[in-house]
Amino acid sequence: MNAPPERNARRFDHLDLRVGNRAEARAFYGRVGPLLGFPYAEDAGDWTCFCALPPPAVGEYLAFIEDPAHRPGRTCHALWAESRAAVDAIAAGLRAAGAPALEGPAMYYWGHYAVYFEDPAGNRFEVCYREFNHNFDPRIPPAAGS
Repeated sequence: MNAPPERNARRFDHLDLRVGNRAEARAFYGRVGPLLGFPYAEDAGDWTCFCALPPPAVGEYLAFIEDPAHRPGRTCHALWAESRAAVDAIAAGLRAAGAPALEGPAMYYWGHYAVYFEDPAGNRFEVCYREFNHNFDPRIPPAAGS
């Protein structure tokens, strides 16, 4: 059996989203992409990409294509943050950027501290930090200072 990956190991390659209005999505992700760790924008053909690394390097990225028939689903794309303070800073930036459907940040369950939001197309996101408690007992409060 293989050993589990390191905690900070890369967990995904990219998210390929659909949006109803590419220009509106590009403006939104131009404001929030850097908050989420995707500061580099690139347009290529009919898609736009916000990347963790400067192109042409390959790293994690969010990509979207305009689809006038797009209807948001109930899927939530969760991204990991380094700490509760990072979630708080991202939430403040999302609020300043006018992110729709902003909820949190708050402690939810089993040390799950998160902020939720949507993009203008209704694609749902979460940025979370987990305070791991191997007992998985929701009655145990988070560690002090976390």
